[in-house]
Amino acid sequence: MTIVSNHSVTGPERALDGFWVWRTFASRVGRWWSDLSTPCLTPHGEDALMGTLTMQDMLRIALAVAICVGLFLSDLITPVEMNEVQLYPLAFLPLYRVQVRFLLPLFAVISIILIVLGYSIEPDPDFWDGLSNRSFSILMVLGTAIALGRLATAERKLMLRALTDPLTGVFNRRTFLDMSSKEEARARRRGTLTSVLMMDIDHFKRINDTYGHGVGDQVIKALAAVATKGLRPTDILARYGGEEFIVTLPETDGDVAQKVAERLRSSLEQAVVKADSVGDVHFTVSIGVATFATGVTLVDAMARADQALYRAKECGRNRVEISEPLESPAAAVAAA
Repeated sequence: MTIVSNHSVTGPERALDGFWVWRTFASRVGRWWSDLSTPCLTPHGEDALMGTLTMQDMLRIALAVAICVGLFLSDLITPVEMNEVQLYPLAFLPLYRVQVRFLLPLFAVISIILIVLGYSIEPDPDFWDGLSNRSFSILMVLGTAIALGRLATAERKLMLRALTDPLTGVFNRRTFLDMSSKEEARARRRGTLTSVLMMDIDHFKRINDTYGHGVGDQVIKALAAVATKGLRPTDILARYGGEEFIVTLPETDGDVAQKVAERLRSSLEQAVVKADSVGDVHFTVSIGVATFATGVTLVDAMARADQALYRAKECGRNRVEISEPLESPAAAVAAA
C-alpha cells in the first residue's frame, strides 16, 4: 500500500484535494448549525425549564436588537473607518441566558443580512478589502453563535440533570418542592384550589424479587411515561422516592382530582411492561388525593395525601382514596 502525502499532490489532484477540504469544513459547519438550531430531545422537565419570556428576557432581546440596529446605522453613516461589522457578535452576549429555542440562529441570520445589506448600500472603495472584511465578520458571527449555542446546550443539559430524576426523566423531589411552592403562592394570590396526588406501585418489592431490579426499573419508567401522557402540561409530576410519585394539580378541585387519579390508576393497570427475559409484566398503583384551599400549606396537603395513600393500601390496593378537604384556619374559625 502506498501512502501519498498532500505535499506530493500536484495539478488537478491538488485542486480536488482542496475541494475536499472545503467540503469537509462546510459539512462540519452545517452539522454544528444543525445542533444549534434543532431542539434536543430532553426529559419531561425541559418545557418547564425553557418556560416563558420574562421581562428580563425581553429587555435582553431588546438590547441585542438595539446593538444590531446601532451597528448597522453606524456602518452606513459613520465617516470614520471603524470596522463596525466585526462588532456584531456583541449582540449575542445579552442573549446567552434567554431560554428560547432558535433565538441565537435567528440573530445570526439577522446579523449576516445586515452585514451584507450594509455592504450593498455603501460598498467599500477597495472591493477585495471590503469583501474580506465582510467575510471575516460573517465567520465571526457564525463562530460566536455556534460557540454560545453549544455552551448553552451543555449548560441546559447539566441543569436538567440537577432538576430531574435520572431514571424516569421527570422532576426530582427537590424540584417538585420548589415548583409546587411557587404554585402554592400563585394559588394563594388567586384564591384557587390545588390538589395533590401521591402514587405508589403496589407490591413493588415482590416485582423486584420475582423479576429482578432491571424489570423493576422498567416498571418505574413505565409509570412515569403513562402519567406524563395523562397529565396536563401545567401539572407537576415528580418521582418522590423509590417507587413513589407525586403530582401537583393546579387549579383543580377535589372532584376533578379524583377523576384524574382514577384515570391514571386505570391507565396504569392496563399498561404492559415488555421484559425480554420474563415476558409481559403488569402492575397496579394506589393513589391518595388531597385538595387544599388558600391558607393551607403544601406540606399539610402532602401529609393528608400520604395518609389517603396508606388507606388505599390497607383497603386492598389498586384504588384511589380521597382525603377530607383541607380548609384554612380562618375558614375553620368562621364555620365554628
